[in-house]
Parts: sequence; C-alpha cells; structure tokens
Amino acid sequence: MTRDYGKEIDNIREQLDEIKDLLVGNKKNLPATPTNTRVTADEDEDRVQNETLEILRKRVQDDGVSAAMTCSGILSSDKGTMSWVTTFSGLDRFTELIETNAADKVIACIGNEDRVGILLSLLNAPKTAAQLVDACGYRSTGRIYHLLKPLLAADLVKEDGDQRGVYAINGKRIPGVMMMLEGIRQLGEDYHENPAE
Repeated sequence: MTRDYGKEIDNIREQLDEIKDLLVGNKKNLPATPTNTRVTADEDEDRVQNETLEILRKRVQDDGVSAAMTCSGILSSDKGTMSWVTTFSGLDRFTELIETNAADKVIACIGNEDRVGILLSLLNAPKTAAQLVDACGYRSTGRIYHLLKPLLAADLVKEDGDQRGVYAINGKRIPGVMMMLEGIRQLGEDYHENPAE
C-alpha cells in the first residue's frame, strides 16, 4: 500500500492546530497558559488538567466527537529538557494505522520485552552497544545489534549524531515511545489483575 503524503500532511496540520489551540486558548476555548507563567504547584497543574479535560468532554458531548485525548510530558536528559503536548479528537484517525500497516510495523519492531528493555535504557541516556549489554544484562554485543536492527529500521532509535557507535532514542520519537510504553504498562497492569483464561 502506498502512503498518502497529502493526507499525512493534513493530519499533521490538524495536530498542530490543536496544539496551538491548547497553548493559545483561541477559537476552541482551550485554556491558555500565559507565556510568563510556569505551572509548578500541584493545584495549578490540577486546574490546568481539569480545564483541559472539561474542554475535551465538551468536544465529545457537544460536538459529537467519538473520543478526545491529550497527553503531555517532560523528559530531562544529558541533551537537555524536552516537553510536548499531543492532543487529538476522533477514533477514526486510528484506522490509518491499519490502512498504512503502521500498526504491524511498530508492533513487530517492539514485539518483545528485550527491545522494550533497550528503549527504556536508551530513554535514560544514550549508550554504546557495550553499555547496553551491561544495562540490559546480555552476554554479547551481537545480541544487542540484533535487537537494535528493527528499532533502527523503524526510526525509533538512531546513532547519536555527536558520537559514532552511541545509540539514542530518535528525539522526535520520544513522546510516542513514552506514550507507547505507558500504554503497555497500563495494559500489563490490567492483565496481571485480570489475566485471560
């Protein structure tokens, strides 16, 4: 199946518009956080979260949107601090995962706990193959290279541009990797509480 780049660009534009709405509080009445204000206190974080959830609730109830979600995060690493906000509306966007085979590719790429372990280790800090052997408890770099191959092919991991032979999570993929790992954690938690028989 061929990719529809026009559709992908339109989806990216929609996501950017939603992020702008979230940050600026414009026409969709999303809460604005003034640029000179940092949300640091627990009560401020709770207030912003509650306002955002109320807006998403209105989208679902009043606008007939099938689902709405927002995720935000901050990651501090040796390269600096990265923060993001992702917002989307509608479940129909997930049909793209099937139409483009993206779901198969990503699931196959991270389809075992060894690769998930590598992702977790690399989220903490970039590492060489030898450092990954130690961090993940393997016996040889050959096993690490075998596990890295699909992660590199899927563009989730890349060789660090500053140092040859040092691997890191691709910066633009960090939010997706973290949300995916949190989803796996939640599903795993549910599985342990109610395992399928």
